[in-house]
Amino acid sequence: MAGVTIVFFYGLVVKSLDPAYVSGGTGNLTPFSGVFFFTIGAVVSTPFFNLFVMRHPVEGEKLSMKDYFKRDTKTHLTGVWVELYG
Repeated sequence: MAGVTIVFFYGLVVKSLDPAYVSGGTGNLTPFSGVFFFTIGAVVSTPFFNLFVMRHPVEGEKLSMKDYFKRDTKTHLTGVWVELYG
């Protein structure tokens, strides 16, 4: 599901960029400001999506944020590794 959503993201980013950003276009985002606002959006929205998925898992029992923080650093880094390189 996340992969399907990510597929459509690139088109939205391209539409938000100013084609003349090198010559000083106005009113649209430059590549750097586009990345900045994407990062802010990810940081703000991740806790909400994380809580929703933890409360409504595809399989297994419901989890709380307390359960999330009970895990050790190795477990969290394994999850990051799998997301990036898996």
